[in-house]
Amino acid sequence: MPATAPVVEYRPTSAAHDHRRPAMTDKPYPDPPRPTIDDLDPEIATADRLIAMARGHREGQEYPTAEALIGNLPKVLRALCDHVLTGQATPLDVAYRLASLIDAIEGVSGPTRTDLPDALTSPWVGAW
Repeated sequence: MPATAPVVEYRPTSAAHDHRRPAMTDKPYPDPPRPTIDDLDPEIATADRLIAMARGHREGQEYPTAEALIGNLPKVLRALCDHVLTGQATPLDVAYRLASLIDAIEGVSGPTRTDLPDALTSPWVGAW
């Protein structure tokens, strides 16, 4: 009968040297995927649902100050306009981007909304 090779047990000098298992600082499970507009049923999509989704995507981040929001608003709107003009934007995509802007305006940090320029507090803003 042939002799069998002795069994050698693997014993790393520390857990940090054991490449077969994750370090203790690694999360044991990945974060669940966050919902995207592809997960929404367009038939039941509403502005409030899109705003809630945008708010969830922004979770843990600070909202911009009123000054930063006003300063970036023309750039954001130009980018949205260009995106629409490419023909690649879907109505749901555009609606989500607008909902994200609404969320940013509603969550603005710094001065209260009553201190914002009239252009952002005007009643016609919500009409379109």
